[in-house]
Amino acid sequence: MDLNTGRSWATDLNFAQYSLGFGTSYVGLVTGLGIEFNNYYFDHDNSITESVDDQVIKVDLSDTSGLVKSKLFVTFIRVPLLLEFQFPRAYRTGRVLYQQV
Repeated sequence: MDLNTGRSWATDLNFAQYSLGFGTSYVGLVTGLGIEFNNYYFDHDNSITESVDDQVIKVDLSDTSGLVKSKLFVTFIRVPLLLEFQFPRAYRTGRVLYQQV
């Protein structure tokens, strides 16, 4: 199954983002809620099916006259969890380097 990258696409939409601090303004968690759409197009005619024992197998397609396109569309709900570090900005004026407090 060769992926046709020229026709395949993916889109991500994030609905919400929440920041949770650990009592300091430099370390925290960021989480949210989003949805992801993936549309995969394949080269040649492909077909997959699920067998009785939960294994995905490829089907031999001798007669592919009935197939119009070979694609897979998948939708995911995403709940990311990121550990965030924020470093204080340092300002440079002349030769003196100081930090913003």
